[in-house]
Amino acid sequence: MGLSIGRGLGYTDGRETRESLAEPNMAHSDGKEPRRSPPSSAVVPSSSLQRDHQLVRLGGLCLLVLLSFNAWLTTRQIEQQSSASREHLFWVICHEGGTPESRKEAFLALVAEGNSIWTSARLEKLNLNGVDLAGTYLAGVILDGSRMVEAQLMRADLLQASLKTVDLRKASFVGAQMEEVLALRAKLDEAHFFEANLRSASLEQVHAHKAQFVEADLSDSYLYMADFTGSSFTGANLTDANLEAAIFRNTDLSLAVMDGTRLVDADFSGANWWRAQGLTQSQLDELSAKYAPDEDASAERRDDYQRWLGNQK
Repeated sequence: MGLSIGRGLGYTDGRETRESLAEPNMAHSDGKEPRRSPPSSAVVPSSSLQRDHQLVRLGGLCLLVLLSFNAWLTTRQIEQQSSASREHLFWVICHEGGTPESRKEAFLALVAEGNSIWTSARLEKLNLNGVDLAGTYLAGVILDGSRMVEAQLMRADLLQASLKTVDLRKASFVGAQMEEVLALRAKLDEAHFFEANLRSASLEQVHAHKAQFVEADLSDSYLYMADFTGSSFTGANLTDANLEAAIFRNTDLSLAVMDGTRLVDADFSGANWWRAQGLTQSQLDELSAKYAPDEDASAERRDDYQRWLGNQK
């Protein structure tokens, strides 16, 4: 009787009750809902991300290579065009067919490009008045017969350049390299040669009135029959220079170094030759006898000569 009642109420022998209580009901012992895994479609595998990153890097690398190649190709084309242009400019200045104007334009274009080779260039009789060639390399250039009035040639390299009969009035050669330059009969009136290097230069028969050779180096130079009337050679180096038959009328020779200079038939009328350095006693005696300041000299120069003469006794 007791057994049948227990089964009717669901209480069997106690095992069914324990089993039913032990069945999983998807709940933790603490009463919280368990975490659910996200749908498989929301998860991106790490291998896929790595593959995408590699593709991006590869694409960037390819783009970089393409841009670099394009830049190289463009540069090469420009260089080829420049080379062709330079060859044409050389052709213009080296052949007789070119006009003076075309040769002038070609010359200035090559100068602007930094050209340093002027072999066979035909640059005679060009009109280069007022041209700015400061700091340029013109070694060996031949500009015979050209007009270069007021040209700017400061610090230019004119080593062994030929400037025969060139009109260089009021031109500036400040600090220029002019060693062994040839300037036969060039016009140098009022030109500036401050600290210019004119060693072994040939200035034969140049016309250089009121020119400035202050602190210029004219050692071993050839100044035969040159006319330097009214010019300044203050502090210039004329060591071993040939001044034969040159004209130094009214020039300023203060502190000019004249060791070993050749003075045969040179004219020093009105010049303060006694303020130069390095002249021999024989030269000083001859100059004193021929070119002592006269009435035409300024009172200041006459007084200066008398002071020097008094110190010689």
